[in-house]
Amino acid sequence: MQLKIAATMLLGATSLFAQCNTSTPEIRTFSPTWQASFYYPSANGTTLNQYLDITVGAPLTVNSMASTTYNQFPTTAPQPWDQVGNVAEVRIYTFPVTHIGNEASSAGWTQVSSAEMTIVAWSGSCVIQGFKDPVSGVPTPLVLPVGSYGLCVEYIPTTWTGTAALPQTQVLLNPGVHSCLAFVPAVYPGLMAEDQFVALNSGGIQTNGWQVVDVAGALGPNVTPGGVAVAQPNLGFNYTPDAAAGRSETIGQGCYNLPFMIHEFIAENTTPIDLASQSYTAVLTASANGGFYNITNGGIPYIAPPAGATNLTLGGTAPAPVATSSANADDATWGHTLSVPLSVPNPGGGLMATELGINSNGKVYFDVVPPTDTSYAYNGANYGGIGPFRDLATSWAVFNTDLDPSTGVGDVYVMEPSPNLGGVMIWWDNVPNWPAVAGATNSCSIEFTADGTVCNIAYGSNLVANGSGDALVGFSAGNGEPVGGLIDWSAIPAAPGAQLSGDGSSAPTMGLSARPIGGTSPDLVMGNLPSTIAGAPRVGLFVINTVGLPGIDLGFIGMPGCPLFVGGSPLIITGIEDTVNSPGEIRLPFALPAGFAGTDIYLQGGALHFVFPPNAFGVTLSNAVCFTLGSV
Repeated sequence: MQLKIAATMLLGATSLFAQCNTSTPEIRTFSPTWQASFYYPSANGTTLNQYLDITVGAPLTVNSMASTTYNQFPTTAPQPWDQVGNVAEVRIYTFPVTHIGNEASSAGWTQVSSAEMTIVAWSGSCVIQGFKDPVSGVPTPLVLPVGSYGLCVEYIPTTWTGTAALPQTQVLLNPGVHSCLAFVPAVYPGLMAEDQFVALNSGGIQTNGWQVVDVAGALGPNVTPGGVAVAQPNLGFNYTPDAAAGRSETIGQGCYNLPFMIHEFIAENTTPIDLASQSYTAVLTASANGGFYNITNGGIPYIAPPAGATNLTLGGTAPAPVATSSANADDATWGHTLSVPLSVPNPGGGLMATELGINSNGKVYFDVVPPTDTSYAYNGANYGGIGPFRDLATSWAVFNTDLDPSTGVGDVYVMEPSPNLGGVMIWWDNVPNWPAVAGATNSCSIEFTADGTVCNIAYGSNLVANGSGDALVGFSAGNGEPVGGLIDWSAIPAAPGAQLSGDGSSAPTMGLSARPIGGTSPDLVMGNLPSTIAGAPRVGLFVINTVGLPGIDLGFIGMPGCPLFVGGSPLIITGIEDTVNSPGEIRLPFALPAGFAGTDIYLQGGALHFVFPPNAFGVTLSNAVCFTLGSV
């Protein structure tokens, strides 16, 4: 009751200057970049269907959609035809509850819109827009209603005679069917993306869809549609929620946020690769949070594997290891049990790895169990995303692109004790790319001292990422640790300068358990709380007002780097962790009275540090949240 009265008093003192960010939301099945495991070519002349299950919490108007196609290659079979610049028709359908098990025909599905998709090269986003009523063809907004239901996006081949009536900006190039790349999940069904209005999960790809274009260009029913691959499509939605919908926006971030991850993303076909012939030294420094690397340009240059190094691939003839998503040494991982545990940065003081997973695609996993994961995400190459790098085991991506040691040209090696530092060393020596580019190979290595305190990364003069996906270079603590540290690896200075990785410290987070609708009582939720004395609940402060600030640095009171986003004379409420019912979070029910729709409220949190205080106040601030009260 006290919190409801406090909320009412706050709302009665609404500032004219308070205004939440009203940016248009976007949600993608994979973010921030697309994901891919396999290529899905449409059957001859048929539509290509992509499926999702979608849950919508308030009416949404879709402004545009984003998709990917894989139609940027020459017309030589079996590659998909180059259709970049073509505008194709897309049809959008819904089905009650779920698409799963209901894809064999269009019966029971409702076409809710047709639209136009401009085809761009992978890995760009093909924009779907120009939504129309499916019967009259009159421009009509695409509104996703509240509820849970199946969604189908059907791609019509550009050989259809109706394609010419679309707003083509060029002569149709190589009219034909469409293709796509999609991601095969380790667990299915599963949630791919979720925000305060939309949840996307349980995708599927049907390459032999509901309709077919005959030789004369007529579009008609396909009497024998094919099955649906359990693969998650690359789809995005740019939308505007109903004007009366309650919503919240995150503002800024809290202080002392230093994720472990440090990486560079090198686009496919970058020429030349500026890491060629370079070497780097990473010195591990222990910390209370989990350790960090002090990285400098310069180290031991690349050397070929010496006599005594173990050849894991044997010119492509080695038996396929257990951890593989292919039938040979391509997209495979070999296990190596360390004779001495090796230290790498990780939450809780660092990981003492006893097992390595040496991957064919230029990366090494660190673990305490041998590799057994047979998913493409674990074993495959990097095509457009950092999801596996963020979510799987701790890893060094030395030069993670699509390499293929199964060809017999180059090999992957390991040696312990290693020739330079006496620990363990892994090589990718003259390994070609997939698909093969004549004469193009890659050489790189990573070596550690026995205890892991020094790491040397070296690159040969031969590095390419031609036609084999983007390349990823860097370190990640994995296991869902936050993304951070996007750098230019070649710009790392030589000693005495240095590039530091994060030490795993991170700010508390602030959010709402549900959208802010008048008459409801969502929890104010402070998460990612700092460590505390064993058994003691964590304590936090919730700062609330209708006045916002642009982020005032509190260094002048002894909290440097901590931005304050709540102004005026705020309401400050103390919250205590419930270690039984909601461990790891501080939850505070906050009753929102009806009758104040459209009012903006600012919220920020501060977590008290009893162990390793970051400043004189012993407080770390969270991000801020500005939420707008709604009636739906």
